[in-house]
Amino acid sequence: MLPDSLVKSLITRLDNPDVVGITYAGSYARGQAGPYSDIDLQIYVHALPDSPYNLQFWDGHLVSLSFNTVEAESANLLHPEHALWAVPGLRQAVILLDKDGSLARLKQSAIEFEWAALQPRADQYALEELMGFAEEVHKILNGLLREHESTVLYANWGLVRGLGRAVAVQRGLLMETENRF
Repeated sequence: MLPDSLVKSLITRLDNPDVVGITYAGSYARGQAGPYSDIDLQIYVHALPDSPYNLQFWDGHLVSLSFNTVEAESANLLHPEHALWAVPGLRQAVILLDKDGSLARLKQSAIEFEWAALQPRADQYALEELMGFAEEVHKILNGLLREHESTVLYANWGLVRGLGRAVAVQRGLLMETENRF
């Protein structure tokens, strides 16, 4: 948990009329923070800023600021490729500020979330992704033919990364942390 003095400082820096609420997730919310852990803040706003993500160094902490709207985050729960990340993040989120109760309702939606409703969409997503990997395979084959190692390496990375994501979506593997797939 974040110390109360730090929570007050963060709210003071971030709160303005456009802010609907603020949560934090990640290692601090899971009780796994180390001395170099960043503080993952989600700032829910009425209108997104030009840069919806940035890093700051405040009060001796690296602070990751992600801006979103409640509506967009709610929509993430309807799309399997986004729900993988949104559901665990919302479930573990610690609400620091919730001006109208919408963050508590959003978190409750994530707690009640069931993957079964998204399975047909997850299957379709995985199918489309798998078909798209034919291009990566062709890039690998061309790179091998031309003995161009960087082409092979880059295409292989895209294939491995993409296959992992397609399988995760199809199987409904919710991502508790970006450090574990």
